[in-house]
Amino acid sequence: MKFIDLMGIIQDEKRSEEYLRSRGVLKSFTSCGNCSSDKLGLIRGDRWKCYHCKSEWTRRKDSILSLVRMKYSEFILCMKFFELELTAEETAAQLNLNYKTIQTLFNKFRIVLTSFDIGKEKK
Repeated sequence: MKFIDLMGIIQDEKRSEEYLRSRGVLKSFTSCGNCSSDKLGLIRGDRWKCYHCKSEWTRRKDSILSLVRMKYSEFILCMKFFELELTAEETAAQLNLNYKTIQTLFNKFRIVLTSFDIGKEKK
């Protein structure tokens, strides 16, 4: 994605969240993980609630974002900087975030990338 396209997304947290959800980074919940009920609702802005079993969870559940506390727009920029091959130290300085947080994310990005079977032999 070009930076000019990215700028429109990262200027609004709602758009950033929608972008991450559309790319499968954030999960969309249609049923409760505990009781499988479909009686769900968003509460307090950032949490889901099952009205059947009363369990609650964050919108970041089961995603790489559950590991870190950062804005969705910062996460998108972090992915872009990883793509551009900036170091974790440079990225942390650019985004004014904790180095260990960025290093954790970069390590997770590497794990995800190596899990793809890109070395498959052609028949």
